[in-house]
Amino acid sequence: MGARRKLRTHRRRQRWANKDYKKSNLENEWKKPFAGSSMPKALPLRRCIDCRIWTKGHTVGDIPGVRFTVVKVSGVSLLALFKEKKEKPRL
Repeated sequence: MGARRKLRTHRRRQRWANKDYKKSNLENEWKKPFAGSSMPKALPLRRCIDCRIWTKGHTVGDIPGVRFTVVKVSGVSLLALFKEKKEKPRL
């Protein structure tokens, strides 16, 4: 009896562990990656492959026919490139 408030507040706190909920409810740089930059650079997120091959032949992600998870570009992780912590080395 009378557990409604506790259940509601617990659910509200636990929602923040959900990645999609957090992304849609936080106003941060993940939502608008180019906000505040006058001349945005292109995102290196499509079809540049240094891959992990443990998908057992199944399709990965939303592009049919692509069977690899993209992890790095020229030895630098995509997350580091996206957050601009590192630059892609010039070859």
